[in-house]
Amino acid sequence: RKRGIKVCLNTGYSKEMASYIINKVKLDDYIDGFMTSDQVKMGRPYPYMIHKLMERFSILSGDSIIKVGDTCIDILEGKNAHTKYQISVLSGADNYETLATKNPYLIIKDVSDLAEYITY
Repeated sequence: RKRGIKVCLNTGYSKEMASYIINKVKLDDYIDGFMTSDQVKMGRPYPYMIHKLMERFSILSGDSIIKVGDTCIDILEGKNAHTKYQISVLSGADNYETLATKNPYLIIKDVSDLAEYITY
């Protein structure tokens, strides 16, 4: 974020539930925004949550977005939004073999490993 990179979340939870979780785990200081599936006409794998965040932050192209997620549906959402990369994380719902079937750009062990792979 210090380098001008926006960090946003999206989720299938409702806006009310997502707000509660974000406040409970004190993520407000670490993210720039979030979008929930009840704020768009259709959730993942459709690209609408990503597109709405792009609009909010005046991002004109998916070429400047990296979608990170722990499910196959996250990868599909990123592909449908034409994000530059889709990165899968093994610390969540789906395992390596399942994630690999959707051909993400990269599969990493944990989101904390992301910084190793991102160049500025």
